Amino acid sequence: IMHFGQPINHPDAQTRLWTRGMFTGIAEFARLAGFESLMMIPGHVHVEDGQSTEQAFALSVEELRWMVAAAGERELQCNIEPCAGSIAHHPDDAVRLCESVPGLGLTVDYAHQVQLGLGHEQIEALHPYARHVHAKQSAPGTFQARPDEGAIDFPRLLRKLQQDGYDGVVSVEFVTTQDLID
Repeated sequence: IMHFGQPINHPDAQTRLWTRGMFTGIAEFARLAGFESLMMIPGHVHVEDGQSTEQAFALSVEELRWMVAAAGERELQCNIEPCAGSIAHHPDDAVRLCESVPGLGLTVDYAHQVQLGLGHEQIEALHPYARHVHAKQSAPGTFQARPDEGAIDFPRLLRKLQQDGYDGVVSVEFVTTQDLID
């Protein structure tokens, strides 16, 4: 799902209520279609509205707890993707969010952390919470890189996931939206 035009931790209560309504409808559709999980973006700090990092985090925790429960009622998992610009872009923040929201899982995409200059060792802290993995090549400062120009060591990534007990899906992601890859 990602989000519905506004992050899940928007400071406006009516916006969050609208998001909950959209999530409920999508979750019901996902249940009927036989999906296993839904993925959301964890939200960001709304500096323009005077929101602090901790306020943004607390609202994300509140909304994600609700979403995990709503998904669970439909026998679905709820995951977030720790991504650049979000309150969970750094692995430590993503782990903290998972520990604050019982039942929350991760869609891990090394590209989001590699573009911030983080190494494999730092990103591997996400493995215990991984329910889905996206494979997209990246490099520091770059959202997506050519396979032969990236920094992600996919053989290492796959070996380490297996060592860490991950038995889920790894899907290849290739973004063609020009404004994201420029």
